[in-house]
Amino acid sequence: MPEPPPLDPDDVRPGGHGVPPDGQQADTTERASERATTGDDAPGASVAVGRRSFFRQLMGEAMQAAGSLSGVATVAQGAAAGAAAAARELDAFDRPPSAPRGPSMEQLARTHLAGDVGPWTWEADRVLLLDQRRLPGVEAAFPVATAAAAARAIGDRVVTGPSAAVVAAWGLRFAQAVAVARGGPSGAALVSGARSSLLAADPGSHVLRRSLVGWVTVKPAALPDGAALPDGAALPDGDQLLATFQADHRALAVRIAELIGAHAAVAPLLHGECGALWGAGCGIGTDAVVLARARDAAVAPLVTEGRPWSTGARVTCWELARAGVPATLVMDAAVAGVIGRGGVDLVVCVAERVAADGSACLPVGSQGLALAAHDRGIPFLVAAPAWALDASAMTAADLLDHATSSVPSSAVTRPAGSGTRITPAETRVDATRFDVVAAHLITTLVTA
Repeated sequence: MPEPPPLDPDDVRPGGHGVPPDGQQADTTERASERATTGDDAPGASVAVGRRSFFRQLMGEAMQAAGSLSGVATVAQGAAAGAAAAARELDAFDRPPSAPRGPSMEQLARTHLAGDVGPWTWEADRVLLLDQRRLPGVEAAFPVATAAAAARAIGDRVVTGPSAAVVAAWGLRFAQAVAVARGGPSGAALVSGARSSLLAADPGSHVLRRSLVGWVTVKPAALPDGAALPDGAALPDGDQLLATFQADHRALAVRIAELIGAHAAVAPLLHGECGALWGAGCGIGTDAVVLARARDAAVAPLVTEGRPWSTGARVTCWELARAGVPATLVMDAAVAGVIGRGGVDLVVCVAERVAADGSACLPVGSQGLALAAHDRGIPFLVAAPAWALDASAMTAADLLDHATSSVPSSAVTRPAGSGTRITPAETRVDATRFDVVAAHLITTLVTA
């Protein structure tokens, strides 16, 4: 008798997570990621293992009962009953009976995230950026009305991440207006030069590069005399980028909040930039915590300091305080010990890039956190925005070139913009910006 197919093809495919082609939304879900997670302590692993063991045993039982057709029929009936039980068990895992009742996370998002702090405001023909370098002590505006000013803002980390990508696209819009007014071949050269300057402002930013080559949507470059950019590229649409980022990030925040609740986590740890100032007006990790806390007031996040720029201490904690969420700051050097002592019950990071095998390029320090979480047996969640899914990277090895990108050594030797050097001038500096974390250390790769 042929072996019945498994309940879900995903249960027998190789581990890891597929990455869709550029520009397409990933079809990966938390449940699929959890089924692909290795280790018997992974969420739902016992369900999947039990279900597979059931079908492996089926053929042996059928052979033993093959002396009579009635014996085979009995085994088949048992198989059907077992399959139904496995399906009910899996369904019970996917919808935890202990999940609190009340508004859905989507409903909570509409009411609790409406007041997200924004990284900018528009004033006539310029955009005023909230200068992240001066937080939390001073809330100051940085005006941007040209592509050159946008490049300075990105290079000096006035604005970062997807927010920087949107500002770069608006900078190109400013350059395009000047090019049309100027006319002639010099107009196209001006726009091309502006794009090169914006890319060079933060060469290690994957989202900036993808956005400036027209990842989401593009507008034909309205240049004089039908001129085109030298490489035939079109201009990114900043407004469409903004809408795409916000929808994707909001969906990720909702999913992570649901996972925080499903794991009954009250001490989630946020590592790396994950707030609204970074996320084009919609945070991922910070918003997930706000939503989880709206359902369970006991949720109290921990935040790593985020060296070398101290973004966790200065920006993430500032955003959480603005949202009325009490946070605990943990030194980067101390966080593994906090996890080991049981002070953290879930870790959240946002990926810079994700390979087809499920490995991820994450903020520096994530490797140690992933190992500590794995050793402690707590979930290590990685949010994978659509812009981070890289079809050109098949394995972790393909991400290593990105991981070796570095921050300016002055960011390490003069912390948080301090004018005082903390190490002798002769000291070499390892200013690695990212870690590559293997798929087997990632409990759940969360996509929208």
